[in-house]
Amino acid sequence: MKREEEAVISQYAPFLDLMRKRRSIRRFEPRSVPPSMVEILLKAFDSAPLAGGDRGRRCLMISDREVIRLLAEKGQQAYLAFLSSIESPFLKEAMDNYGQNFFWFSEAPLIAAAVVRCPPSFLDTFCGPEAALFWGGHLSAAMGIENLLLMAPALGLGGCCLGGPLIVRTALAELLNFGPREELSLIAALGFSSES
Repeated sequence: MKREEEAVISQYAPFLDLMRKRRSIRRFEPRSVPPSMVEILLKAFDSAPLAGGDRGRRCLMISDREVIRLLAEKGQQAYLAFLSSIESPFLKEAMDNYGQNFFWFSEAPLIAAAVVRCPPSFLDTFCGPEAALFWGGHLSAAMGIENLLLMAPALGLGGCCLGGPLIVRTALAELLNFGPREELSLIAALGFSSES
C-alpha cells in the first residue's frame, strides 16, 4: 500500500471503527436525552444528502413520554385492526409474529420521526399515490436517520431504526398533526443504552 493511501485510511480509521461498533439498541435507561444532544442529533440528520436538492424533509424529536406512549398505543390499535382484516390464518399468524416487534419503542426516551413533504409533481400524473416513492424524499429521510444513528454512539447513546410501525403510518401521522401532503417516512428510538 502506498504511503498516501495509508495516510488516508488512518485518518478515517476512527470513523470506520465507530461505524463497525454501532449496533441496534432496543433497551434504554429511563433518563432523558439532554437537549444539547438532541440538537447535535438534529444537525446530523440535517447534514445528510438531499435527493434532488429538495428540502422537503424534517425530523421531529419527540421526548414527551406521554406522546411516545400514545404513539405506541395508537399504532398498536391500528395494527390490531389491520391484523383482524387478514383472512388467511397463515398470513395472520405470520403478520402477528412480525408485528410483536413494532411497538417496543414506547419505553424509549426519545423518538426521531423523519417526515417528508410530498410536493405535487408531474409524477402524480403517472404514478398516482405512489409518486412519493419516486421523487426521493423518503430516501433523503432515510439518509438523515442513518446519519443520526451514526452520531448517537459518539454521544454515548444507542438507537434503532423502526420500519415495522410504518404499516400504520397514517394513524401515527394523525396523532402528530402533519401538514398537507406530509408523510411519516421512518422512525428511530434513541436513548442511553441499558443493554450490556
